[in-house]
Amino acid sequence: MKKALVLVLVGIILFTSISFAGNQYEQEAERLKEIGVFKGTGNGFELERAPTRLEGAIMFVRLLGGGAEAKEKNYSHPFEDVPAWGSYYVGYLYHNGLTKGISSTEFGSSGIMVAKSYLTFMLRALNYDDSAGDFSWSQAVEKAREIGLVTEHLFSELKADELLRDHVAVISFNALKQNKKGTTISLARKLVEDGAFTEAAAISMGVIAEQKKKELSTEELVEKVKNATVSITTSHASGSGFIIEPDGKIITNYHVIERSDWIEVTLYDGRVFNVDNIYYYDKARDIAMLSINANNLPTVKLGNSDKIRAGQDVVVIGDPLGLSMSVSRGIVSHTKRWFAGQRSIQIDAAVSPGNSGETSI
Repeated sequence: MKKALVLVLVGIILFTSISFAGNQYEQEAERLKEIGVFKGTGNGFELERAPTRLEGAIMFVRLLGGGAEAKEKNYSHPFEDVPAWGSYYVGYLYHNGLTKGISSTEFGSSGIMVAKSYLTFMLRALNYDDSAGDFSWSQAVEKAREIGLVTEHLFSELKADELLRDHVAVISFNALKQNKKGTTISLARKLVEDGAFTEAAAISMGVIAEQKKKELSTEELVEKVKNATVSITTSHASGSGFIIEPDGKIITNYHVIERSDWIEVTLYDGRVFNVDNIYYYDKARDIAMLSINANNLPTVKLGNSDKIRAGQDVVVIGDPLGLSMSVSRGIVSHTKRWFAGQRSIQIDAAVSPGNSGETSI
């Protein structure tokens, strides 16, 4: 009885291990499905079985970014054992000299794809050329380990066991993150640039990192926004403002234009316009929106004050003491100062009379 129980337990352990070995990379398969690279079959991903040569060829074409061209061109090939649903993929490979089949008339569609063959496909997708001596088919697994395409654990699996669709998923996923030979561009980035799938999809699935926007220097910021900064002169005061719409809508402080008989706006290029409308103002918040009769003007984009943090750099462009296009810089000192019942942002950049309404970046 005890011996029988031990045998049952051993059987359960072995069964569990085998099942796990065939499904340990399901997450990678799911991610590849998001961009149409690993689509599975009518029975799901079938990760526990070996892939066919045709399935491997299809994955290769997709990772080359050739899927759309393959379907559109439907290149001919001499192989008689390729089903219609996979014919254009094989035609693409044959047309580009990437496959010769197993004979003059057979591709070997239903034959089992081995690790050396699939990794040869992946290495070629990464611009490694076996015909030029970068690697050999017999050493494809070792070359993949050398460049980091497969981990030590995966290397051991591929050397000890047959290639499974499970392995195909993780190898393909790793290949997308790998830089193409001799470049700093990953396969995924190249496919995004070629329009195979979107950058958002690649970021979502984790094969490329979101590129941080380059922070501009003070000089670059000023160059970028100076043309949208204006000087404002009224019957009793002067100040600054900035253009927010190309048809001449301008924002400034209300106190700059309050009780004015006339208002003039001078653009960065020297043109002078009379304000033809004050289409909005809020005395409590000290803001006014003006318009001039002009078109195709440079603009600045309003930011989100909720995203401002104390300590961030700030650049101010205005007309202090009538000195047009003066630039000063500092930091955000506080984001929630209350003045006259209104939330205000405190900065330590130097400002003087005439800066009112300035462009703050």
